[in-house]
Amino acid sequence: MALSNDDIKRIARHFLLSSPAGEVEEVLTDVRALVADDELLNECAVDIFHTYNTEQLVAVAVPSSDEKLVLAKHGEVDQTHFKDPRTAKIVTVDHLKSKVTEEVDDEPESEDVQQKREMLQAAANKYVAEFYKDGSSTVFAVSATEFIMCISSAQFSANNFWSGRWRSVWRITFQSEKKLKLSGTMKISVH
Repeated sequence: MALSNDDIKRIARHFLLSSPAGEVEEVLTDVRALVADDELLNECAVDIFHTYNTEQLVAVAVPSSDEKLVLAKHGEVDQTHFKDPRTAKIVTVDHLKSKVTEEVDDEPESEDVQQKREMLQAAANKYVAEFYKDGSSTVFAVSATEFIMCISSAQFSANNFWSGRWRSVWRITFQSEKKLKLSGTMKISVH
């Protein structure tokens, strides 16, 4: 019994989304050889890589910034556009290359939101610099009192057959000027 095209796409998606940190391109090469139908893979590639990048909190360089942007659902405008709150830009992301291809101005945050977000971003930057060799963080405003802090760090050593990624997402709620509520999740992938 032959597999349908939908079954092949589902299986390819599973393998690619299960790729160890830093090895998605190698897995794609293997899946491409198994499927032997580039047209079929190309139909679902952008969606798969978009999902991979946002679930894995992949950090991408932004031309107008010294800091990387963590690709997360919390900053997503649509599948290829993400808010970069540090630069007040909306960036276009090529998910297949994990690269920013364009930047356009975004609407500015209110002064109160910007001050809180910048304070949280500075704290995140300090924490990441101290504890992660190759880490990135991005703080997104949900409202005037609620923020999401995403932290991502990945290390790869293909020659030594290991890789790993740390991902954490923190919800920070201002309950008053001096009282914050923090909750979050951490995920670690090691291969």
